[in-house]
Amino acid sequence: MSLLGRNRIPLVPTRRTNYIPDQTEIVSVVDGQDRVVTPEEVKEFLPVSHGDYDVTIDRLIDSVTRQVESYLRRDLIKKNVRSYWERMPRKAELSRGPHVSVDTVTLIDSDGDERTLEEGIDYDVRGMKYKSLHNLREHGELRVEYVSGLDKAKWPPEVPGAILQEISLQFKNRQDPDTPAMTSVNNLSLEARHLLAPLRRIAF
Repeated sequence: MSLLGRNRIPLVPTRRTNYIPDQTEIVSVVDGQDRVVTPEEVKEFLPVSHGDYDVTIDRLIDSVTRQVESYLRRDLIKKNVRSYWERMPRKAELSRGPHVSVDTVTLIDSDGDERTLEEGIDYDVRGMKYKSLHNLREHGELRVEYVSGLDKAKWPPEVPGAILQEISLQFKNRQDPDTPAMTSVNNLSLEARHLLAPLRRIAF
């Protein structure tokens, strides 16, 4: 074998990513959370002065907010979130964010029995805005329940601006089947992406 063959650099990245959860789900929205934009703000932005489109606008607010959250990989509204790992990692990095609190960490053994792990004994929490669990020593499945999201007062102005921009585009094109697909990328318009790009969480 040639020297080049023995020292070949692999083309596929070898970085281990087992700290990323195998599955993450939103359990519920924390009570009392405000929407990023209100129907009144949307109607003023469009502009719409009557109530004929109230149902459409209401649905667009929720769907576009989810689109923006998906693009940002962040929660704009506080939610109870649950992440799972099929095998206990040494480090467990929580997805979404910003993370408010880590509420429950559960070990599930091979028999399906569950045990709540204790911070400072079974694991350590590190990070402020984005949290991760370290020094996990057990074997089995891992389930972590935590709160993720922002208070309304902490939303950057680009966020409601991008949501209003995206709602406006989708509202105007709602009955046009010939709207070019190139107006959006990953289900979000380029105009909204330009506003949000500096706020996107890069990790995962």
